[in-house]
Amino acid sequence: CGEGVFENKFGVWKKVELLSISTNSIRGSDINDIFVVGDYGLIYHFNGANWQLMSSINSAKGYSEVSTFKNMVAICGNQQGKGIIQIGKRN
Repeated sequence: CGEGVFENKFGVWKKVELLSISTNSIRGSDINDIFVVGDYGLIYHFNGANWQLMSSINSAKGYSEVSTFKNMVAICGNQQGKGIIQIGKRN
């Protein structure tokens, strides 16, 4: 990760048009279940067809790691110097 997300389709790399914010971690449980997290509370999810912004941009939050397992996602980072963890579960 860094400044951007790229996808490879049929051997061709293409930049995904997301907000221009530093991304710090990307993880997925399948090709249709990928999360990207980053600075300013950035959380994106890819469902196999589209990227969706899952959070509002908040300058006080910064996400550094994301992990997925089955129907759960765990995201950790900091908010104003304190550690935070967000856990999501798919219905």
